[in-house]
Amino acid sequence: MNGFKFKLNKVLEVKDVEFRQQQKDLSDAAQQKHKAHEKLAAKRNSTEKYAKGLDDVQIQNAGNMHLGYDHYHFLLEEVKQQHEHVVNLGKKEDAEREKLIRVQRECKVLEKLKEKEFEKFQADIAKQVQNSIDELANMHVRRLAK
Repeated sequence: MNGFKFKLNKVLEVKDVEFRQQQKDLSDAAQQKHKAHEKLAAKRNSTEKYAKGLDDVQIQNAGNMHLGYDHYHFLLEEVKQQHEHVVNLGKKEDAEREKLIRVQRECKVLEKLKEKEFEKFQADIAKQVQNSIDELANMHVRRLAK
């Protein structure tokens, strides 16, 4: 590629950096979602255990039962909030994936453009070489004709 310069090379370099950053952002979003999902599963598990504990107690006074059920409903609300958090993180992950796909497409377009320009560059060089060879052959034929 001696002498070939792609005029959009800096743009391609920036897109490559953007692509790597977007991969990292997508990975981070996926990890956050995974951790939130694990936390949701743990909260659901502890809520279920707590609910079983409420059913197992045979003798309770009304005040303790009321407190127990209030706490149970509080745990259910936490599970609901954690579920919403997981859904939001899923949406964020999807958005990051879409950004990654967009940047990847832009990189592919620039790479294809670079390949086409390089092929044109090679064709121009080949044409120049052929013209030089033809010129030398013509000069040689003229010299022989004299």
